Amino acid sequence: MPRPFIINRALFFGVCLLAAALPSLVNAADPSLAIKDWGATRVRKTADASNVVLGEFKLTNASDGEISDIGIVISYQMADGQEVRASEPTTIPKLAPRETKDVAVQTGWAPHYECYEIRLTYRDASGQQQARWVGRGEQGQPSVIPSAPRDAEPQVMILGDVLWWDKPNAPLQAVLRVKNVTTEPLEKVVVKITFDDGGRQPKILGSWSGALGDGRLAVGEEKVVKFSVPTAPKSHGAYRIEFSHAAASAPSEFARWNGGEFLGDGKVEAAHWNFERPFSNPDALTIAARLHNTLSEPLESVTLRVAFVTGTGSDQRIVREVVVQMHEGMAAGATRDVRVTLRNFKTAFDSVERTILFQPRTPTP
Repeated sequence: MPRPFIINRALFFGVCLLAAALPSLVNAADPSLAIKDWGATRVRKTADASNVVLGEFKLTNASDGEISDIGIVISYQMADGQEVRASEPTTIPKLAPRETKDVAVQTGWAPHYECYEIRLTYRDASGQQQARWVGRGEQGQPSVIPSAPRDAEPQVMILGDVLWWDKPNAPLQAVLRVKNVTTEPLEKVVVKITFDDGGRQPKILGSWSGALGDGRLAVGEEKVVKFSVPTAPKSHGAYRIEFSHAAASAPSEFARWNGGEFLGDGKVEAAHWNFERPFSNPDALTIAARLHNTLSEPLESVTLRVAFVTGTGSDQRIVREVVVQMHEGMAAGATRDVRVTLRNFKTAFDSVERTILFQPRTPTP
C-alpha cells in the first residue's frame, strides 16, 4: 500500500498573503546553526523605496563549540525558484556556544516574490559548512533543507508553491517546487490539494488529486511541476497539500519483457526495452527501445513490429500489434531510440513478439 506523507501549507486570499510554516525537519544531521522568528517588512524611507525588503531573524549557535566566519545571503524567489533579487553578503565574525544574535539583512528592489531562501556559510569544529533554509511568503517561517538524504520515512519537501487564476472562468493554476529529502527514490507520486474556508475549525470546500509531473523523484532531486486544478472552489481561505507514492522497487506487470542488451552479432538489434504504463494515463502503454545497426552497411529503412499474443503453439493469436517505420534509415553502426504509446491498452495477452525488418540502402551509381 502507498504510504502517505504530508506537507501542511495554507494560503489566505485577500490583501495579505499568509502561509503556514513547513513542519520541523530537525535531526542530528541538521546544521550547527538554527534560525527562528523570521519576518520580512518593506522599508519605506521614500515614496519609491517600498521595494526594499528587510529580512530579520534570530540566529543561534546550536552546537557546543564556537562557530566563526558566518556568511549570510537571502535570496527572494518566485515559486519555481527563479531569483528575483539576492542580498549582498552579511557577515558575523563568530558565535559562542548557544549564543543567539539578531540578524537584519536589507535587500534592494524585490517588488514581488513568493518564497525566500536563506543561505549560510560558516566554519565549525568539522570545518567549512554551508546550509539552506526555505520559507513561503513574507512571514512563513523557514525550514532547513537537509544537506544529505535522510534515512527515514520518505518525505517530499515543498521549496516553493503558488496557486492563482489566470482568468475568472479558467481552472486554478499551480506551481510546486519540491525535493525528495530521503534515501528512497519515489515513483507514482500523487499530489492532493484540499481546500477549506480558513477558519479555526476549517470547513472542507473541495479537493483535487493528480500526478506530480511524471510521478518520479530521484533521491535528492529537486523538481518544478506546473499543473491545473480544475475542481478548485472559486472561493476558499486555505489549502493543504498532501503526497502519496509507491515504492520505486514495486515490480512492473511488464517486467519480464523489459531490459535486454546488444549482442553485436552482425544484425539490426533492439535492446533496452521498457514497457511501462504512463503514470498520468494508466490505461495506456508506452513501449521504448533502442535499435542498433551492427551491420557494416547503411540501411534505407527499418521497421519494428511488436505483437501481443495469446495462447501457445497452434492456438496462438495476435490480439494487438504496433508497427513503427523509420524511413529515414540508419547509418552503419548507428543507434536510435524508439518510443510509441498505445492508448486504451487493456488487452489481455500471454507473450510479446518483437520483429525487426530492414532494407539495405541501394548504392548510388
